[in-house]
Amino acid sequence: MNKVSLEGTIHYIENRTTSTGGLMTRAKLWVEGAGYIPLLCWESEEFGALPEGATIRLSGALHVYRWKTEDGESRSRMDVLVQGWDILGGPAADDADDDDELPPPPKKGKAEPRRLAGPRVTPRGGGKVIPF
Repeated sequence: MNKVSLEGTIHYIENRTTSTGGLMTRAKLWVEGAGYIPLLCWESEEFGALPEGATIRLSGALHVYRWKTEDGESRSRMDVLVQGWDILGGPAADDADDDDELPPPPKKGKAEPRRLAGPRVTPRGGGKVIPF
């Protein structure tokens, strides 16, 4: 089973027309705690017209694209193929002039460690305390 359900703020919307005339929309979804998630949606003018900064809940599937460069190096990219969405909130057309604050982009470099909630368990023989 390959199902994805995400909720976040949409950014970086880019609409393209393929060589065969199809509509392709790429965007990024800011998900708190995960950062930017790449999205791909085919043949949907409505998705491509979503306002940047809108909060949406989407459903879709993970898809991995693999290819080789001219030098023979293997490359890959994973996107969420959008199959459905609901707009939960965000900027409306009539308040486009408002200075709504967008979520910050992910920080570059090393992420700060986060303490996990739950009981702490000490492994046999001592050692580090591991949160579960």
